[in-house]
Amino acid sequence: MRYRWLRNTGSACTVPNLLVVRSVYNVVIDAMEINRKLLLIVCCAAYLMIPSGACAEESRPVLPLATGPEVIQVVQVNRAPVIDGVLDDGCWSVASKVTGFAYRGRLPRQQTTAYFCCDSEKLYLAFDCKDTEPSKIVAQQKKRGGKLWDDDYVEIGLDCMHDHRTFFWFMVNPLGTQDESIPGGSASKVEWKGDWRAVSKINDDGWTAEIEVPFSILRYPKGQSTFGLSFSRRVQRLQEGYDYPNMGDKWIADNLIDWAGLVTPTIKRSFVYMPYTMTRIGEGGRFTSGLDIKRTFDNNVVTALTIHPDFETIEQAVDSVDFSYNPRYLEDHRPFFTEGSGYFGDNKMLYSRLVDVIDIGGKVFGKVGPHKFGVLAFADMGSFNSEYLTYRYEPGNRWSATAELMNYHGLGKDGRVGKLELYSRDQDAGWSRGTVYYRSFDRAGPGEGFMWDMWYDRWQRPGRLGYSFGRLESSPEFSSPIGYVNDLGTRFIWANLDYYNQFESGWLYRWNWHIGAGRTEKYGGAPYGDYVDGDISLSLRNNTRFAVWRHIGHRMPYKNDTWSVGFSWRSNDMYRSGGLGCNWGEQAGADYSFISFTQGFKLTDRLSAQISGERLDMDYPPGSSESDISRNQVSASLVYDITNERGLGLGFRHREGKTNLFCTYRQEVRRGTDIFVLLGDPNSLSTESRLSFKLVRVL
Repeated sequence: MRYRWLRNTGSACTVPNLLVVRSVYNVVIDAMEINRKLLLIVCCAAYLMIPSGACAEESRPVLPLATGPEVIQVVQVNRAPVIDGVLDDGCWSVASKVTGFAYRGRLPRQQTTAYFCCDSEKLYLAFDCKDTEPSKIVAQQKKRGGKLWDDDYVEIGLDCMHDHRTFFWFMVNPLGTQDESIPGGSASKVEWKGDWRAVSKINDDGWTAEIEVPFSILRYPKGQSTFGLSFSRRVQRLQEGYDYPNMGDKWIADNLIDWAGLVTPTIKRSFVYMPYTMTRIGEGGRFTSGLDIKRTFDNNVVTALTIHPDFETIEQAVDSVDFSYNPRYLEDHRPFFTEGSGYFGDNKMLYSRLVDVIDIGGKVFGKVGPHKFGVLAFADMGSFNSEYLTYRYEPGNRWSATAELMNYHGLGKDGRVGKLELYSRDQDAGWSRGTVYYRSFDRAGPGEGFMWDMWYDRWQRPGRLGYSFGRLESSPEFSSPIGYVNDLGTRFIWANLDYYNQFESGWLYRWNWHIGAGRTEKYGGAPYGDYVDGDISLSLRNNTRFAVWRHIGHRMPYKNDTWSVGFSWRSNDMYRSGGLGCNWGEQAGADYSFISFTQGFKLTDRLSAQISGERLDMDYPPGSSESDISRNQVSASLVYDITNERGLGLGFRHREGKTNLFCTYRQEVRRGTDIFVLLGDPNSLSTESRLSFKLVRVL
């Protein structure tokens, strides 16, 4: 579902396209001096590798495309269905239904019917998914909120504000496992973000699903009478996705179903409280407690407050040991920063991984009409305080304007960053463009600075070439105290060409290639870096994937000349998938090699394991001032699912000559107290002798 929002943050380009194209042409010509023969070989190989007839229309019958919203009046029922996965309730015989699901604009291999109706409190939706080989239905994930992409599943998109931008997504697999996406993001506890129900049944001719969504967990304007609505189904073994309405190889929000005539109730929401307590025994032993408070108002505005949030028991993403000129960007899984994160999503303004701990924080965010806004403040008493304000004007689905301000005052850092952004897109034509201007004032440093980013993106579609180009400039004085910013004092211009195609039969499911070029210079005109790179990847119908990548360039004073090969297998098996990657060549003046490996195992019905490893070697020539680098990282995990809501885990990580071993118990229930027991610390380099108990409950 999330893949549909292609570059959905950005702005309208104010520079004439002709000047940009001319600049891109100069970049490519300059970059080609690195190795003209390489670029010629990659281009010719990419052209010659296109399978015969790859751009031809598929043999399946073409179905009529949606050319505008189909208006379907709501059917309101007096008796709610029993949510048991069996479509034998009377409401389904009178409910609205749609049957014309399509695979990339053509007739699907398997037939699907979706039903939908409501009463005064809830929405009811159902799927009848026919399957000619029901024994091959893929259903693995049992944990709510777990990844469903490797399974068969159905999905509903609800545009409750009818702005063609703000979507709730609800997903269900054939086991009845649920996942959802809340606009702007939310913490994971079910009672905190709102519960909904779903039950699925596998039968002799496929599988069925019944779904119940209360109005109370949705956000919409008072008196809203029309929702946008879309339906999707994934058949994993065929690697096919079916959609209704049929929009071919595009996804145009303006063409979704208009579910009209709804009588939406006014929900009286009270405050929701989520306290926690944690006791630690051993190293750094202590007792602590905290509280999260949230309320959603009738106008869709959400307020959230946190006091003493617990960041220590959240297992964070692990950095790779691979070489990088700049620090890598890593995701933040901590609940306070997850809640409403879509409203504060510019990492140049706020990279929350730079924030260690806080004592108190608060948020207000929401969308009222075309006005989308957020206010975020957090502080560690005596150390720092920070405020982040954002406002976006979205009068429709085609353009937006944004203004943001970040202020930070702390020990060693004291600054402010402002941002102005314009963005436009045309989903029908398949392009987007934008420009973003940042201005900083560092009260403890060099003073005022700026950053200016602009880009144009022509989206690729099956069998059609996509391209993008842009320019990024940052002054040496630019400073963002808690933002993710690299390579200050440079001007960078870049361009990319991309192509992919998919096939309905044969051993090859999908293939794509990419060619990119870029050039960076310092202020004053001195060269800083340039590159040409290209890759070709193949996805086979048996879920095996293979990719080759080539990169040649300079990062002054070094030359970079590297190859990469990647191979993965059983990519749709959440328990047994694996992969191997090998990189080698010349990097940062050294002979460089990096190998990574991962493999999953399904040991019993409830016991699974995964192991992964990385090794980096960089050998510098004799006489170099740099020391050789040799480092590795090995990780392993063992998980035993007691039930779908309770499990035991054992983790192992070896890095930089140190070993960390930790054990976990989790209980994440639909209603009631969540319990977490942790022996050790998952984010430490070495094993720590401590035992932590954490209890979380929603009141």
